[in-house]
Amino acid sequence: MRLPLALPALAPGLLAAWLVACVPPADDAAAGPSTPEDTRWTETFPWTLSTPLPCPVEPQEGDAVVELLDALGLEADIGISQRTYERYGGAIASDPARLSHFHRLQEDLTEVPCFAANRAARADLALASDHPLASLVADAASELDLALTVGGEVLPVATEDPLGQALSDLGATDVPDLDAVPSDVQRAVASLLGVIPEIAEGREAAFAALSATRVRNVVNRAPYVLLLGGTGLDPDDPDSTGLFTARSDGWVTLYEGAVRLAQVLDETDWGALASDAPFSVTVETPLGLVLLRGGGDDTYDPAAEPLLDEPILLALDTGGNDLWRIAAGTSADADQPVGVAIDLGGDDTYAYVEVPDADDLPGLLVSDADGRYGGDASYGPLSLSTVPRQGAGVAGHGFLLDLGGGDDTYRSPRMSQGFGAWGVGVLFDDGGDDAYTAEAGAQGVGIGGIGLHVDREGDDTYRAFTEAQGFGFVLGNGALLDSAGNDAYELVVDEVLLYYSPQLPGTANASLGQGVAFGWRRDSTGTHLAGGLGMLRDASGDDRYEGATFVQGVGYWMGMGILADGAGNDAYDGLFYAQAAAAHFALAAFLDAAGDDRFGTNLEARHSVLGLGHDYSVVVLVESGGNDTYVGVDRSIGAAKCHGLGLFVEGGGDDAYTSSHHRSIGWATDYDGSEGDCGSSNTIDSYGLFVDLDGADTYTKPDDSACGDDRTCINDDVTDPDASEHGGALDGTGRSCFAL
Repeated sequence: MRLPLALPALAPGLLAAWLVACVPPADDAAAGPSTPEDTRWTETFPWTLSTPLPCPVEPQEGDAVVELLDALGLEADIGISQRTYERYGGAIASDPARLSHFHRLQEDLTEVPCFAANRAARADLALASDHPLASLVADAASELDLALTVGGEVLPVATEDPLGQALSDLGATDVPDLDAVPSDVQRAVASLLGVIPEIAEGREAAFAALSATRVRNVVNRAPYVLLLGGTGLDPDDPDSTGLFTARSDGWVTLYEGAVRLAQVLDETDWGALASDAPFSVTVETPLGLVLLRGGGDDTYDPAAEPLLDEPILLALDTGGNDLWRIAAGTSADADQPVGVAIDLGGDDTYAYVEVPDADDLPGLLVSDADGRYGGDASYGPLSLSTVPRQGAGVAGHGFLLDLGGGDDTYRSPRMSQGFGAWGVGVLFDDGGDDAYTAEAGAQGVGIGGIGLHVDREGDDTYRAFTEAQGFGFVLGNGALLDSAGNDAYELVVDEVLLYYSPQLPGTANASLGQGVAFGWRRDSTGTHLAGGLGMLRDASGDDRYEGATFVQGVGYWMGMGILADGAGNDAYDGLFYAQAAAAHFALAAFLDAAGDDRFGTNLEARHSVLGLGHDYSVVVLVESGGNDTYVGVDRSIGAAKCHGLGLFVEGGGDDAYTSSHHRSIGWATDYDGSEGDCGSSNTIDSYGLFVDLDGADTYTKPDDSACGDDRTCINDDVTDPDASEHGGALDGTGRSCFAL
């Protein structure tokens, strides 16, 4: 995109802190740049994930976490062994969706924050590179254990009538007069259209192993994944199983096509094409419409122009304050492999044709033509929208780029704003104070695909209800990346109840977002599938995060959720399973680099927050510094239950800890609600660990705890004195390689 991008400050900061506190193994070295030096990828090359931080690490003598483990009579190599899974057999022991990092991280606690920090730093570096889109997509695919080959020369466009020739090559039979379209716009569009046949062929090859019925299932049924059980893509359904378990070269080919598309977008100087020149061109091709508009204030409305209801291959608008009521930058048709929308300036609104429904309650978006569900014991009046929008790739690739700054507004009920299902969906906004509103499946969601939502700068607001703001399902990688600004992230808690929470029935929504990954658990059939990757990365600014359950760096069923926030004075609020929490064979990491932060000061948490590992899950929360305030509850602030492992590390500052329950601040129990409800209590370990470094800290708990400033305490839950529970807290001075 040829944008002036600056390297975010956190990446080198992470490196410095990590290298001071930890020593990498002698034979380990961080990988170098994974791309050629040439700013254009004229040659193909294998993509390699960079590792800005050396992993794994070896804590040095005097590491505070090691000191706490010593006090508990434990070695530094604690974790959950893969042998534990093998003893269960079946799909718990092994399943085709499980990612290669999972058991390595569960077995080595030091790897968890390192892995998460690398993902955050890698995203920062990708955005600072000369190929931000291509690098992000290639990284996301590689993190799903796929080996891609990327790059290659982009063929030059025709010397004479380049755009007309490109349109004809796509099968357009009625090409209008193009004289009003500036020549540089024609060449740029022709170059982009020139790679579409290559990407289309790759997409067909990728799905060749799947029947046409299965591919159409993706388009027709993906809108209901994880919603309204029985109507969506179901891994237990024979017509869908192959979609969830395929690990063939076909998926490599699919994602290589997305990287190729992103490469051309990156290598075009779109900003130079911004113009007030008036022109309007609409061309029909077999792969969708091509729309070219000049710099006026344009409205894209199917109600006024019915042709715009057709699939749109490319829409380019060179400026103006525009209103988009079409599915901008979306591929959501079995016969449409690609959808791209590019807007080069103005305060734009991305929306849809509204069709009010009687169940459009206050606090909800107005419905589209699909209306709302009537509600039942599990759901309220949720949206039934089946139309992906605003950077969505369903069985294909959808890219929406809003460039040139501007304060933009994005509204869409579902599957939007960076949503990928068996494809890649990307929303990229380069600046301005933007407002993003959706209900479900939005703002960086990958469900058997890659979904990326990127905002470069500005004071932005994000609002959704569920499965949003960095969410990954099986074979999915979803990320929300915001580089700068004072941002607000909201997953509606209880203003309107749409997606009822099993943990808090009748009182809160199931959030599933802000860096969350979920797997497919089916105890009745044993057809389990491991979750993917979900990340929310905010590099700087004073930010606010709010949600209900499964929120802010949370994993479930072999998924890994990450929230990584850089500098700034931030506020975090979640009710249940929040802020580095994981349940049932999962991983989670929460990293905050600096600032005076507040946890749980606006909403009263209910249970399991701030570094809680449950049922064979491993979680790490690292706060690197600042004068921070923590409000905890039962099983919080470095806690574990049911054979989990929770580690909480605070790197410095004058911190205040308040908890309403004694089972917190370095506490482990082998049970959940009552003794024995999690199996054998005497032979399986549970670990709840807390470390605070430096500063004058205060502690308030209901028990007469020996824990406090400059103290080490061992917490023994007395419910079962013979249980293998390891809980402790250390407040001291020094350093730890966990404190990034």
